Amino acid sequence: MAAIIGLDEADVEACLADAGGTVVVANYNSPSQLAISGDVDAVKTACELCKARGAKRALLLPVSGAFHSPLMEPAVEEFRAFLPD
Repeated sequence: MAAIIGLDEADVEACLADAGGTVVVANYNSPSQLAISGDVDAVKTACELCKARGAKRALLLPVSGAFHSPLMEPAVEEFRAFLPD
């Protein structure tokens, strides 16, 4: 995951589209700060693209998973088995 600061949503989305792999907006923290999540390499590439497009910061976050991304879907299904009906 990474925090993208100082770049609007449309520009971040354009960078994600060009990054390759799986990388999505994970959270809209504010109009000028979005969190992204996905494959490590795709997130790193997206950070570089966002910086090149004018982001004030593109900061990798020290997390243990690609939270709020499609990559978490297997965990969702597994967790669902533990939930009561």
